[in-house]
Amino acid sequence: MTVFNLFRWVAAARRLRLTGVIALSLAALAAAPAFAQLMPNKPIRIIVPFAPAGSSDVLARVLQSPLQQELGQTVVVENRAGAGTNIGTAEVARAEPDGYTLLLTSSAFVVNPALYKASPTTRSRILRRSRRCRSLRT
Repeated sequence: MTVFNLFRWVAAARRLRLTGVIALSLAALAAAPAFAQLMPNKPIRIIVPFAPAGSSDVLARVLQSPLQQELGQTVVVENRAGAGTNIGTAEVARAEPDGYTLLLTSSAFVVNPALYKASPTTRSRILRRSRRCRSLRT
C-alpha cells in the first residue's frame, strides 16, 4: 500500500464518518416530536386490593410521599378490597396500559389462580400489560 493510497483511504473514512454524523443528527431531529409527552403528565394510581389500615395499605402510603417528591406528580392510593384481592387486581387489569396504574399486592396474586377460576386470565393480562408498558419506555 502506497502512501497515496493510505491518504485516499483516510479521506474516504473521514467522509463516511461525516456522513454518518449528519444522518444521525437528522434522525434525532426527526424523532424530536416523540419526546413531546414526558412522563408523568397525570396522577399515578396505586391500587391496593386490601382493606384500609392494613399492612399493604400502610406500605403504599409510605411509598406515596417519596414517589410524589421524585416524580413531581400526584400519587393516589386507592383501596379496592374484596373477593380475595380479585376486585383490585381486575381494576388494574382493566386500566389503560400506560404505566399510571400500579398494583401493590401480596402472595395472593400467585395463590389466587389456584382458588378462583377467573384469576389466571386477570393475572396474565396484568403481566402482559406490564411488559408492554416497559417496552414503551425503552
